[in-house]
Amino acid sequence: GFTAAVCEMLVQSHADAIVLLPALPKAWPSGRVQGLRARGGFEVDIAWKDGRVVDYQIRSPEPRDVRIRVNGETKTVTSEPSRR
Repeated sequence: GFTAAVCEMLVQSHADAIVLLPALPKAWPSGRVQGLRARGGFEVDIAWKDGRVVDYQIRSPEPRDVRIRVNGETKTVTSEPSRR
């Protein structure tokens, strides 16, 4: 349960979008995470500094459009092919 809760603080996925760092603890101002799974078969990598996303990758088996919310902005991006 604890691992799932930490993952939800870093990535949340709903029917309409993937949200990056929705509940980042103040104790983690900078960091990086790789390979988190999101609804729809997406895989997410995020790097952040000073509580803001500085880099991210969204991957899926086939490239496709996905809405993301990052640093207060909602946009549509095309996922990259999965590494696996």
